[in-house]
Amino acid sequence: MKKRTEFLQEQAVLMAQKLHTDKEKALKAIIKAEQSKSIFRSIHDITGKPQASITQVDFSDPHRDPTTLITLTTKEEVEHAILTRNQKHSKQSLATPFRFCTTFIAGCVSRTGQRPGLLFERNLH
Repeated sequence: MKKRTEFLQEQAVLMAQKLHTDKEKALKAIIKAEQSKSIFRSIHDITGKPQASITQVDFSDPHRDPTTLITLTTKEEVEHAILTRNQKHSKQSLATPFRFCTTFIAGCVSRTGQRPGLLFERNLH
């Protein structure tokens, strides 16, 4: 525990220099952050929520029977299904009127952070 205390003292000095404050305030902030971290770790341990990766995906295939679920278990199958879904989802905007307005919309977006003039504002002047 002595090494930990010495380490925290050193960190407090560095933090105080970096944040232009005194060592006591920096040490107090470090101790408070460690207490919060400890509390949240305890909550996590108590709730027992397991950390796991995705091992299977269930989905319905609209080309077949949409009421039947298909279970994918291999990494390649899951990856292919997700990529296919994302491609289909990203193409949905092509069926809207906005697909023809990309030049107009791009002109309304400022790349410099300035507020761009919109079409109706331009017509008022």
